[in-house]
Parts: sequence; structure tokens; C-alpha cells
Amino acid sequence: MPEILTIKPSQRILASPRVAAYARASMETDMLMHSLAAQVSYYIDLINKRPDWIYAGVYVDRGISGTSAEKRPDFQRLMADCDAGKIDIILVKSVSRFARNKIDALKAIRHLKSLGISVRFEREGVDTLTQEGELLLTLLATFAEEEAKSISKNVKWAIHKKYDQGIEFVKKRMLGYRWEDGRRAIVPDEAEEVRWLFKRYNEGNISIKHLAKEFNEKGFRSINKNTMSPSSLKHILTNEVYSGDVILQKRYMESIGKARVNRGERDRVLLQEAHDPIIGYDTFEKTKDVMAKRAALSTSLNAKKTCFSGKIRCGLCGSSVVRRTRPKGPFAKIWGCNTKDRKGKGACSLHFISEDDLVEVSKEALGQEDFDEDIFKRRVESVTLFDGKIVFTFRNGSVKTIKRTDIRHSPLSGKVICGSCGASMFRENQRGDYDAIWRCSGKKKRGNCKRKGSIKDGELMKAATQVLGLKHADDSEIRTRIERVKACEKSFIFILKNGEKVRWLRE
Repeated sequence: MPEILTIKPSQRILASPRVAAYARASMETDMLMHSLAAQVSYYIDLINKRPDWIYAGVYVDRGISGTSAEKRPDFQRLMADCDAGKIDIILVKSVSRFARNKIDALKAIRHLKSLGISVRFEREGVDTLTQEGELLLTLLATFAEEEAKSISKNVKWAIHKKYDQGIEFVKKRMLGYRWEDGRRAIVPDEAEEVRWLFKRYNEGNISIKHLAKEFNEKGFRSINKNTMSPSSLKHILTNEVYSGDVILQKRYMESIGKARVNRGERDRVLLQEAHDPIIGYDTFEKTKDVMAKRAALSTSLNAKKTCFSGKIRCGLCGSSVVRRTRPKGPFAKIWGCNTKDRKGKGACSLHFISEDDLVEVSKEALGQEDFDEDIFKRRVESVTLFDGKIVFTFRNGSVKTIKRTDIRHSPLSGKVICGSCGASMFRENQRGDYDAIWRCSGKKKRGNCKRKGSIKDGELMKAATQVLGLKHADDSEIRTRIERVKACEKSFIFILKNGEKVRWLRE
């Protein structure tokens, strides 16, 4: 069991930083592996010799190129542990060891900086949280932009060269086909699933949603052996590849990192009879006609597009935030996380926001007295929704954060237990300007708790804020980092999600 750290209300926790190191060698040669082993030993000794540091491990990628962060498993593990709050400082030999790709380096450093994590490059003598670190970020951003432009130019040239020769640039695996000797080859079992899809959709008056349900109930699966979503099935039904043709350049890069659907802005190339078809051309054309007729007849409560549509993302899981409508009530129109809506609270815990509250906070962000949808569309690039705040990113590059006040409950709801009887405690709002209080449910329901009085919500929130080392109460941080609170008569014991326990002495 971890030792419980005890603090007083007037104290702020100044815990020793948890220090990790990252090392990488790009080729598995004896000389490089020896150098890598020396780096690992060096960092283990360096961290352990500092009494004010806590050793958090050395992360090593052996024989792996640094050009792509996605291909370095220990680098990904390092970033995941940083996101989980397990690391405060990262030691690296040089920027090139951290990432050869300037874009990956800049992205990672900016993300770590937002978490308050310092990356220290020994060769350059730079700490990313200092002014020198700011200069490094500026230089990296400049180099990254030029590198991205160069890569983009080379890739575009290669793509168009392939197009001129009638060759697909991206050889993507898809249900019913696999690649053999540079050409698509039919996978018999999967092809039968595809034929069933087209036949069932064309002959039955069935929606894509119900078609997906039937597809999964029959035991059919995607190429990754997962259940098929309605959007994935629609992609199959509208893909000309199954009729033997291929259309090249359906999408194009409008600018670096910004892909667009090609709606005539670029030339598209049709390759007829490029491979063996799974369905006939007539079947594919019939499917397009059926889909168009049903789309014209269909109606939906959520069909209306608003200025918020497609702009809002969940700050917890990154999913889109979508509009839901109900027949009546105070929350007839709400915006909630799509992942939570589809998979439940276990997948994402973001609380929905009513459209009325979204309009009010948008007015505040734009400095408007009356909300103007056209101005919102023109000025706002995206909106990121958290439980404690809403972040607006504008088209001019500026960012504005607005505190979220529509959530009426506490970030500690469901986390507080009574230190006397072990029952859960509930938050009760008081009338007027009085602070909310926490009461023991065991005492209220069964009367078998010996606790005297209640706990003021302000005291509990102050304790949580100091325990986490925050300057101000942050609902999102408190909700994310605290696992449970045991409220005793003379103290609060906080169990954090990283395994630490902290006792806060009550005044």
C-alpha cells in the first residue's frame, strides 16, 4: 500500500518531479546498440543520483527510424504515460533523438507543454518550459512548415505521376479484395458478404441502419473482424471499386494537413475494368438510383443543419459532438458526444450541453448581444467541449476559453464516501447564497451513521484544489485526476487515479 502524504490546508503540495528519459537508435548495429545501452545506464544513474527526483523509467526504441512517431512503440508509451499524469520531466540526448521529423517533434513538444511537462534536450541545452524552449518551438515550427511543404510537394508529384500511368497511389485493403502482385484479387468469402449487401439493399425496403444490424446478426464482419457500422456499409454501397472501376483523386490536399473531397476542383481519373468485379455494373447503378430515391423521401428530426454542425468536438475522447432532439422539455435540443451516445458512459463521460446554453456561451466568445449564426460560421473554426470549459478556436488563429457553468453538479459527485460508515455522500444545494453541503446517505436512509453535521462543498473543493496543486479550482482536472475521497471527521483522504493517497487535515 502506498504511503499516505499528510498536508495542512495552508500547504500546497510540492512533490518531487517524476523524471523519465527517452533514447533511440535507428539501426541495429553492435556499435549503435552499445551506444544505446550506454545512454540507458547513463540516464538511470543520472536520475537516481538526484535525491529531489523520482525515477519514472527509461523509454527505448531500438533499431527504429525517428521519421514517424507512430512507428515507435516506446515513444507512444511515453506519450501515453504523460497523458496519464505519470511523468513531469523528460530527458533526451538531442532533438534528433526525440524525433527526426520536425512536424512530429513540434506536435509532441506542444502537447507536453500543454500538460506542464518539461522536455530537456542535453545537446542543445534547452528546457521546453523556459524562454529558450519558446525559441526552440519557434524554430521547429519554421523548419516543420518548410519540411511539410517539401514533403507535400514530393508526394503530390509522385501521386500525379502514378495517376498519369493509371496506377493507384494508395493500395488500401477493403472488404472483398486483397492486393496480389500490384492488383486487386477477390477474397471469395468476403465477396459473398458484399454481394449479399447489394442484393438485400436493392430488393428490400430497408434503411442503412437496419441493414447494418442484419449484417452483424448474420455473423458477417469487417476486414478487422469487427461489427460493421452503418457509415461503413454506406461506403461499400457507394464504392465503384466493387463494379470493377476505380476513380482516382476523390480527395485532394487543399493545404498542408487539410484534405478536401474533390467536387470538381481537381481532375478525377476513371479507370474502367481495372480489376475483376464483385458485382455487375448494372447492380451498382441500380444501388445508386435506389439510394437517391430513398434519400429524397426520407425525413429526420435531426435533418436541420445549424451553424454548430460539424464544428464541435469532444475534449475528452476527440469524437464529434452531435445534435439530438426530443419532443419536449427544458432540454429539447441538446449537443452530446457521439461516442458516448453510441457506446455509453463507459466510453466517454462528457456531459451534454443544451443548445440554448451553447448559444449563450457562443455569444460571450464572440462578444455579441444577439447571436448571429452567419458571424459564427465566418469567425469560428472549431469548438472543443469539456465538462469544465469550452474552447473556441477562431479562423484567425486565436483561441478563447469560456468557463462552462451549465453543469449543475459537482466534479466530485459519486466519488465521496463517509469516513464513519463507508456509505456514499451526496451533495445538497442550499437556498439563497449559502454554500452547498455534503451529507451521508447512510445517516439519511438508515440512521446508523455516527457522523456529526455535514461538510461544506467549498471546503471540500478547496481541499481538492490544493491536493492537486492547482492555483484555482478546475472541474475538469478534479474530475479527471481524483478517483475517490474519504471524508473523515478531522481529515479528507484523497485517492488519486495515479495511485497516490493524500490526507488533507481539516481546520
